[in-house]
Amino acid sequence: FLKINQLADVRPPHGFRFNQSRLGQQLSLGGLTPEGKDATNELDWLVLEAQHRLRVPEPLVNLVYHDELSEEFLLKCVDLIRTGIGQPAFHNCRVGIEREIFNHHMPLEDARTFAIAGCVQSYIPGCTDGYWYSRLNAAKAIEFALENGKDPLTGIQIGPQTGEAESFQTYDDLYQAFVRQLAYLVPLTYDVSRTAWSQQRNFPTPFGSSLVNDCIQKGKDIVDGGARYSFGDGVCLVGVVDAANSLAAIKKLVYEDKKITMNQLKKAVTADFEGYEDIQRLCFEAPKYGNDDEYADSITQDIYEICDRLQPKTDHLGRPLMMSAYSVASHTAFGEYTGALPNGKKSRESLVDASVSAQGGTDRNGPTALVKSAAKAIDNVKYSSNHFNMKFHPTALKGQGAKKLLSLIKTYFDMGGYHVQFNCISGETLKDAQLHPEEHKELIVRVAGFSAYFITLDKDVQDDIIKRTELKF
Repeated sequence: FLKINQLADVRPPHGFRFNQSRLGQQLSLGGLTPEGKDATNELDWLVLEAQHRLRVPEPLVNLVYHDELSEEFLLKCVDLIRTGIGQPAFHNCRVGIEREIFNHHMPLEDARTFAIAGCVQSYIPGCTDGYWYSRLNAAKAIEFALENGKDPLTGIQIGPQTGEAESFQTYDDLYQAFVRQLAYLVPLTYDVSRTAWSQQRNFPTPFGSSLVNDCIQKGKDIVDGGARYSFGDGVCLVGVVDAANSLAAIKKLVYEDKKITMNQLKKAVTADFEGYEDIQRLCFEAPKYGNDDEYADSITQDIYEICDRLQPKTDHLGRPLMMSAYSVASHTAFGEYTGALPNGKKSRESLVDASVSAQGGTDRNGPTALVKSAAKAIDNVKYSSNHFNMKFHPTALKGQGAKKLLSLIKTYFDMGGYHVQFNCISGETLKDAQLHPEEHKELIVRVAGFSAYFITLDKDVQDDIIKRTELKF
């Protein structure tokens, strides 16, 4: 535990903006044996106790959750969450197993042994290469659809010309323009990934390959497909909830209720809502994902389904490819390159974090409604990963709150959810840490698939964590 936190990953400034300071050393507890028995043992308890005493950002403790875990062990996990360090993250064992079998056709015995790697991906230890992706800002497809393929921040024509938004007579006209922009952007992003993989083959890793099953037998490095299982993410989506909430607002305000015209909406976002605060208020009040409301939830689901269909299913070596969706810290970095949006977001502000989290302050119907939205937003078997942040006030997990949290997690996983993680720090504490960082040097928060010392994060990442809705039971 201590040694890992003595290491530093030196990154260029741009890389730091997208990933912050994480090392991504994951540690998985719980789960199943190859025979399907509960794999929890004495070491799992010791890991929880060690992290409870040390409270360090890494290793990142994860729980592979299944219904045979004892309540005593689960309550011990909640005790660690209550410290505020955002660990352990919870992953659905059943969904992970189904994913491995469906996409990689592996034996059930292998699938049961999956562990967490990277941020929120599920891998088979000692049998997997794991090659990475380019990230796509799905919110840009909204901007391009509204601006006939142009980037409103630069004026550069990037996407295809899909028509002037003022000419769209129906919501479906706008939606089809949005889909055409995605149909251009997803393959383009995949091509960037493919270029990176081709370069990776020039830098083999013989020592690492010697530790991965089947590389020696095949005589292939992991970069050449030597591992028993290849887990590839071709494209990683960010900003889908921003896109869905924007589409929901346009559908409701422009085409159904006719409270504003498309021309008025475009003028408002172009002006960053300056002088158009009334329109921004309407945008905030429009239906939002995260409230168990099919109006916005169904749009979110449609976008994820469309993107999955748009990505190729194998790479240039014939290895299986899966779409992924999680942000690390790229929702804040991408936000800098995104203008004002019809969901009420102002220009260059952060996008919505993770992949199925709610837009800050818009999940108004409580935690149960939020997990119901998250569970149906994305097909967790087809996608290699997803990412869900929830933030609770510390008082929410006191007393019976711990068992209520476990009941909420079980409900979410029974409905097909894959991942969820929690911040349990009050907004007042976080704001004070911004003002007096010298008094909060040990304050750790959950950012995305990693935890970090709060005062080391960029201010916009700090602001993003603060503005997440503080939930209570």
